[in-house]
Amino acid sequence: MRYQDQIRFPWFQHVLFWIIYLLFWSVRDLVHNNVYLDNVKLNIITSALYASLAYINVYILVPRYLLSRKYLVYLITLSAGLAVIAISTSQIVSYFMLNINDSPRVAQFFSSPRGLIVVSSEAVLVTLITLAIILTRIYFIQDITTQELKKKSLETELSFLKNQINPHFLFNSLNSIYFLITKSPKKASDMLLKFSDMLSHQLYEGNRDYIPLDEELKYLENYIELEKLRKGDALDISWKVEGDTSKHEIGPMILLTFLENAFKHGYVSDAKQVISGTVEVSSNEIHFELKNESINIADSTATKKGVGLDNTIRRLELLYPGRHSLVINPDNGYFSVSLIIKP
Repeated sequence: MRYQDQIRFPWFQHVLFWIIYLLFWSVRDLVHNNVYLDNVKLNIITSALYASLAYINVYILVPRYLLSRKYLVYLITLSAGLAVIAISTSQIVSYFMLNINDSPRVAQFFSSPRGLIVVSSEAVLVTLITLAIILTRIYFIQDITTQELKKKSLETELSFLKNQINPHFLFNSLNSIYFLITKSPKKASDMLLKFSDMLSHQLYEGNRDYIPLDEELKYLENYIELEKLRKGDALDISWKVEGDTSKHEIGPMILLTFLENAFKHGYVSDAKQVISGTVEVSSNEIHFELKNESINIADSTATKKGVGLDNTIRRLELLYPGRHSLVINPDNGYFSVSLIIKP
């Protein structure tokens, strides 16, 4: 956003600021002149001079020198402007008090060095107040802009990560259906129906940041049923959900990656593939645990972070910053995952 756009105030706010300044300063000047209306008349003139310096500073000196980090030039130019305004104001006030208000004592004071100091301090004060207002406004506008950019960046990143995860699952499911078409058409048909429900879930729910936990668990159960259809007796899976799952939400597809890895990196020989998973839900957290037997843990690709797992870890960081714990542990012929989320 351009500097001129950042400091643009509605016209009535400018008017209101100078009216408040004029009335307040006229009260202060009662120490010099006890006629309030005379003070208002005089301060209309002085306010115009101070305002000219304030606007020259804000609209010319600040963007040209201060924001360009030409600090010395800025200070010299501003000081020169202050000197001109202070001397001009001192002479005008002195003339007003002597010739119009018939106050020679006050006129003499403002034409003296002490009076010049008072006028200079007023000019400096007005300049600092207006500068502080402008810099504060710029800071908050830039902060809001930065937060909006961060939010859009996170939304874009989340969308990108989910789009990477979803095609991976789609291809796996289609391969499974293709495998069953010739081997068991009935199973392939059942699997296709399950897959249709899951695809619907991805299309309508997968693009949201959070969905009901119940829906996500139903999605995982459908995925497990697909794997049961495909692997039959070669699969030994235990899946248990405990607690009230109706009161929480979760990022879609978060748990899917771990479940996919368990099926992908477990036993694929004639021996049974053994997998156990639990979801325990309490009032303030979701605890997901998954364990599967794995061939040659030291060399298994299950111990390495693939694209899907990396993306899921990143999504957890974005969706639950400081509100989740993930432990992945290959040990003693098993590959285990423990994930705690505080919604």
